Amino acid sequence: MGSSIDTTRVSLIVDSGPATDRIELPNVFTKHKINIQSTHMAKMEEIAGLPYLQGIDLPFAGEKEVGLLIGQDIPRALMPLEIRRGKAKDGPYAVRTALGWSLHGPVNKVGTTEQNTHATSTFIQGDIGLEEQVHKFWKLEASDTLHDERGMSVNDQRALKMWKGGISIDGGHYQLPVPFKRHPPCLPNNRWLAEQRLQSLARKLGKDDSLRRKYQEGIEDLLKKGYAEEVEKQECQSEDQAIWYLPHHPVFHPMKPDKLRIVFDCADKSGGVSLNDEVLQGPDLTNKLTGVLLRFRQGPVAFMADVEAMFHQVRVPVEERDVLRFLWWPSGDMTQQPKVYRMCVHLFGGTWSPSCCNFALRQTADDNQDEFSPEAVEIVKRNFYVDDCLVSVESEEKAVNLSDELRNLLQRGGFKLTKWLSNKPSVLKSIPTEERSKQLKGLDLNLDALPVDRALGVSWDVERDCLGYKLSPKDKPLTRRGLLSIVSSIYDPLGYANPFILRARLLLQELTRMKLGWDDPVPEEHRQIWQGWSEELAEMKEFEVNRCVKPHGFGTVTEYQLHHFADASEKAYGAVSYLVMKNTSSELHSSLVMAKSHLAPLKTMTIPRLELAAATLAAKLDVAVKRELDVQEPIHSTFWTDSTIVLQYIRSTDGRFRTFAANRIATIHNASEASQWHYVDTKSNPADDISRGMSAGELKKSTRWLQGPEFLLMPQEHWPKEPQVMEPLRQSDPDPKINSEGVMCVGGRLKNSKLQTQEKHPVILPKKNHIVKPIIGVSMLYQVTQGESMLCH
Repeated sequence: MGSSIDTTRVSLIVDSGPATDRIELPNVFTKHKINIQSTHMAKMEEIAGLPYLQGIDLPFAGEKEVGLLIGQDIPRALMPLEIRRGKAKDGPYAVRTALGWSLHGPVNKVGTTEQNTHATSTFIQGDIGLEEQVHKFWKLEASDTLHDERGMSVNDQRALKMWKGGISIDGGHYQLPVPFKRHPPCLPNNRWLAEQRLQSLARKLGKDDSLRRKYQEGIEDLLKKGYAEEVEKQECQSEDQAIWYLPHHPVFHPMKPDKLRIVFDCADKSGGVSLNDEVLQGPDLTNKLTGVLLRFRQGPVAFMADVEAMFHQVRVPVEERDVLRFLWWPSGDMTQQPKVYRMCVHLFGGTWSPSCCNFALRQTADDNQDEFSPEAVEIVKRNFYVDDCLVSVESEEKAVNLSDELRNLLQRGGFKLTKWLSNKPSVLKSIPTEERSKQLKGLDLNLDALPVDRALGVSWDVERDCLGYKLSPKDKPLTRRGLLSIVSSIYDPLGYANPFILRARLLLQELTRMKLGWDDPVPEEHRQIWQGWSEELAEMKEFEVNRCVKPHGFGTVTEYQLHHFADASEKAYGAVSYLVMKNTSSELHSSLVMAKSHLAPLKTMTIPRLELAAATLAAKLDVAVKRELDVQEPIHSTFWTDSTIVLQYIRSTDGRFRTFAANRIATIHNASEASQWHYVDTKSNPADDISRGMSAGELKKSTRWLQGPEFLLMPQEHWPKEPQVMEPLRQSDPDPKINSEGVMCVGGRLKNSKLQTQEKHPVILPKKNHIVKPIIGVSMLYQVTQGESMLCH
């Protein structure tokens, strides 16, 4: 009968002492224990009578356990260098290998038994990456990252200190050190591994002539632009400094299949160590993507640009470049011996590169702030997401001036802005033709329509100035794996398509709840639901959001308001935010700015708890949106929920709540005042759409979703009136609790009795309600034994 074990694949370096070689074991499978006993191995006294084995250094295990078995797939470790044997045909013999001496053959057959075992081993690759992806997916569902402002770690501060102390200018570019965890870094000789990876790359390039040409052009471009250099022969022999060879491979952007990027594998391990392991990552200096997009929606005139090969514009000190070595064939001739090259700049694939290059970009702004406008300096610090710059302003003149400033400012740090695109031809005309987006090539800016491009992954119809979605069915199997691949590939950073996408997420959660295998066919009932949803993907191409939150000709904004709506169902909960603006003519306009939703946990949670979680999400949205918007005027925030229980929670001053409620109420109170919270009926609550979902057709037609309920454009006296609810509970009230149906009832010691649930926990009724008064009267007629005070009136 076969059996299976869980194992992990690792790489090791082994030796048997200072007089032996170090052997790389690239594929070692772990096991809790190797079932080899000490009786299976020879003892020193057992070979004492064998003179031909005397004088050699044979290791003896004694009482130690065997910790490693080396198989025939590592011939370098087992290749005989010397053999000692006696005259007996079947006697033991010793073999010297690169790891030292070892003993072979029987020494003492007394007490041994024979056992024949036929074993077949099959290694099955587990869905480790997929499981991690799902784990992150559900972890993201269960947590809120909107207000996740964290300080720097000790290692982050160490990296910053290295950069601040080691920064210099080299040939018009910033030069920054690789932030090693220790000096020098502890890196084994991994050239053999780089050679293996190069041969693997050769096989791949040999099958695709077009790929081979593009790859060769990419290497030549690195050398031509000074991003890489050849290592001289005498330097190749030197071992005075840390050396590391980087495997490399081609990567294609899914949206740009013709563009090849050579990526260096800094995570590749040799001897259990990778270059990334030895380097500090550095602090996260990248602006929040949602923040850059929100600011991109503020002004009527928009433009965007891209830093050309941003990582390659920041140089590495000469003394550290040997940890960035790589192998390549001269002139791309794969029949020749490869030569040694090294990168001179920070590179794609280095875990430290994003932080390092963002530091250099910000340093450019700081070092030149006295020569450029404060607005241009602030744009460099706030409006870049890695190498993408997105800006929106109030006028074309301002856009022209800022684009010119930004080009000149970044040139001071060796950065060049390219791929310029704007919704205004006058701005584009101010940019040199060769620096504009390739999509503008051949267009007459006076006559032709501007193209559709992507702004941080979001589809931007530049001519119509709308943000949209290009969703199309993918050819994936109808399995849980296939569905996850499609759902996780949908890009919706600001949540505008949230109600539509929610339906697919709910289906995926249901398959998870059913514990359906990754490659099991989706049951017919769920298959029909999925096919119905996927058929609507094409219809989502017609769903659009105006890029600018202000309508054309709206003029100067004199007042800003943020309105946040929260809602929950048994399936999901979420919040949606609207920016309401008033102009000099007292006209009001409302626009959807951000939405966020989470699926309800797999473990059932009561509706009041989910409603409270939704309200907490609304409070966090307020903090996040205010932090990211660039407005000088104060923004007044209003919060809306259709849960009177949540309003009671928020307004309670004497209530002592359990941990779940207490933590969320504290978050709400830290971000808002109780007076800012209002009631909205479900019919007017747009957050209802992200707690239940919508079809593509419904989403396209929903003005409530895109602009909010109509009352947002009305004076406050026309806002929804709150229904009559109970007064806040007093200290003397009988231990109130919320039951499974979301109704407030009496708690207390009766919960331990054998009474029926309704008798143990009677409902608490409001005394001023016109229905409750007759009930109280009847109860008093029957002389309630607990006394009149227990009627809570």
